[in-house]
Amino acid sequence: MGKVLKTELLKEAFDHLIKLRPEIYRNLRPYLQVSTFQKGEIIRELNEPEQSAHFIYTGTAALLFPAKKGRDYRVKIFMEGTVAADLNAYFDQSDSPFYLRALSYVSCFSLKKEAEIALLNEMPEISRLSTLINRELLEETYKYLKSFQLPIDEGFPFFWEQYKEERAFLSKKDLAFIFNTSSATITKLINQLP
Repeated sequence: MGKVLKTELLKEAFDHLIKLRPEIYRNLRPYLQVSTFQKGEIIRELNEPEQSAHFIYTGTAALLFPAKKGRDYRVKIFMEGTVAADLNAYFDQSDSPFYLRALSYVSCFSLKKEAEIALLNEMPEISRLSTLINRELLEETYKYLKSFQLPIDEGFPFFWEQYKEERAFLSKKDLAFIFNTSSATITKLINQLP
């Protein structure tokens, strides 16, 4: 199942943003919860507030929307090194119409909203890293949403190219749902790809 998670491991994940001393990461222990989830386990239930943002250290998770019949729709895939959450619900502290499920064994560092506020007040040396992580999240969210804001004949190829690993976890049914089209249209778009 991998190595025991210690907050010091975050240094390797975030050194590309800003280089901080290892002891700063060690001092994050009281603020972060180390969590593990088995494949298929629910990380956060449907219609509950998004109280934590989960930095995925190992594994893959999905944000799902309930389907009227059949398998629920996977609307966003979170791979290693990404933050898994319904970010709108997290920042608004509101109920989420989605739920979060582990698609494989997942180990992550979870940060509750109130712990984030305390962390920024009590460890000012982390504020620059926090800003850079939030900027990276915003850029990733913008890139993801760009796929759906473009006309479908432009947005779908963009999505297909940008999210090669994630698309392996998405069925044609999922793609049809998130692109607000039919499975037949998705099949046609896939067949038109170079």
